[in-house]
Amino acid sequence: MLCEFCYIIVVVLTLYFFFLKLEISSAAAREQLANETLLKVDLENRCQSLMEELEFRKNMYEKVNAFISRIHIFKGKMTTRGHSRILK
Repeated sequence: MLCEFCYIIVVVLTLYFFFLKLEISSAAAREQLANETLLKVDLENRCQSLMEELEFRKNMYEKVNAFISRIHIFKGKMTTRGHSRILK
């Protein structure tokens, strides 16, 4: 009877330590999930910023190209009218 009681105590303690081990693992997994979630949000924000910067640069490139085209058209009109010395 005493051996049976000792066996039950050993089983209960074993289960308790297993439970504590699972709790520690669960806490570590929750912390890692929180870190990964923050990293994901940071990367999404960085991606959004880069997309906005790309859109801005694309718009600037198009505006500069349009401006340069207008200059070339204006320069072409000036040279056809005999005003090429003004542009030099």
